Amino acid sequence: MAKTLDEQVEAFRTRALDSGPYTFVWIDALTQKVREGGLSGARTDCSGSDLVF
Repeated sequence: MAKTLDEQVEAFRTRALDSGPYTFVWIDALTQKVREGGLSGARTDCSGSDLVF
């Protein structure tokens, strides 16, 4: 199984990058401890954007 996976990874790593537009998705998150109504907990805010090259 690992040998097959190694072959797939190598094929991905050595592919041609000039064959067309590639979409990139950028995702970031920020986790903060917050206190609301006397209770504390964690809040996570996520943002994302996509780029086409």
